[in-house]
Amino acid sequence: MKHELKATKLDILRFIRTREIVDTMDLMNEFGYTYRGARTRLLRLERGKLVEKLGTRAGAYCLTTEAIRDWNTMIKNNDNTEGTKEGTRAVSNQQALPACAKGRQGTTLAFS
Repeated sequence: MKHELKATKLDILRFIRTREIVDTMDLMNEFGYTYRGARTRLLRLERGKLVEKLGTRAGAYCLTTEAIRDWNTMIKNNDNTEGTKEGTRAVSNQQALPACAKGRQGTTLAFS
């Protein structure tokens, strides 16, 4: 039996971007997933190199530098297919990275 999609990939990425660090329980609480459903979503995003595990907290994830770098493209593509939604605005180079992305590879990147 196929289950109803509770949130799109972009909805979850927006949530992670806002929270900076999330775990399975965060997705369960925000989107109504079961433990297994939330874990599956995070694992799929990890396989897609959009989120990565953090060593600071068991089961914690944050956006990858690739997801952050490609944020504006993801938003633009989504806006072209779904129309503009709240929270889909592009970000400028002046905005700071989420805390989990700072200092990777010895540098601080900016949103593109």
